[in-house]
Amino acid sequence: MSVFLPRVISSEPVTEQGFIITILRDNTVYLGKRQVTIDELRDFFHFQQKKRYQVLIKADQAANVGILVGVWDLLRESGAFKVSIATNG
Repeated sequence: MSVFLPRVISSEPVTEQGFIITILRDNTVYLGKRQVTIDELRDFFHFQQKKRYQVLIKADQAANVGILVGVWDLLRESGAFKVSIATNG
């Protein structure tokens, strides 16, 4: 999977392990290396609610922002401890 990350002026390194969600430029979504739908993603994280977990989102800069925001919202609603967005900076 090739993801062209957006550039930023400031960022912090992510040091803890967690789940990785990738959104490609064609708006396909992956959980780890498995392609998933938004509903499958919601179901998966619904079952993680009682656990303390963090998520790193790698979204191609050409991906639809609405998809990114939707993923972010479902993670926050399902109780993610920490959600980060990967950048190239």
